[in-house]
Amino acid sequence: MDRRTWDRLGKDFESSVYDIVAIDTEGVLAELVAATRPRRTRDTLVDLGCGIGTFIERFGASFAHIVALDFSSVMIERSRERLADMKHIEWMVSDIPAAATTLAARGDLTVCLNVITSTSPTKRAAIWDAVREITKPGGHALVVVPALESAQKVAALDERVSIVEARPDLVETDGSAQKYYTHEELEGVLARHGLEPVRIERVHYPWSEELDGRKRSRTWAPFDWAILARRPRSTN
Repeated sequence: MDRRTWDRLGKDFESSVYDIVAIDTEGVLAELVAATRPRRTRDTLVDLGCGIGTFIERFGASFAHIVALDFSSVMIERSRERLADMKHIEWMVSDIPAAATTLAARGDLTVCLNVITSTSPTKRAAIWDAVREITKPGGHALVVVPALESAQKVAALDERVSIVEARPDLVETDGSAQKYYTHEELEGVLARHGLEPVRIERVHYPWSEELDGRKRSRTWAPFDWAILARRPRSTN
């Protein structure tokens, strides 16, 4: 998504943007954050692609320091307004790869939620590498990505969603394509980018985020993949 479009969406984020933090129906993200055992007196949270700050709003009190980054100045301004009472936040307007040097090894927990979805393998690789570089050796990364297994089922119910025939890892929704991931490929993705998997979980969300309410399954719910990974202490 280009910066101008993201700036525009920032003005009515709550009604126009899919926000997994707000709609995680089973508390999976809270469980994964707790598994990292954040130390309120010393640890740093880095939120890459913070949007309007919903992750920070929910979990920021567990960290001594927070870095909130988004490439949209509108998103950062909305976050600053919403989180004005939180005084331990450093704000950055930047794309993620460009921030990797500045933020190198800052994050005890580095978060990147539904951001690594570009159709370009080169752009995705640059963000995965930045997530690693920004995470402290021995620290954790929490990454959420769209699940291809879920999209395949949704596509069977909704004609607005389709798997791109020439690139079956891409899903097109209302004419816009994004990269989706299978559980099987995620460990390989992490290994290529110097991260070790700790847990990979489904994060379910309501059908209302996918369909118009007239078509839905009663036996399963759509989901993303939530990956809790660790940067090894020996990673160069």
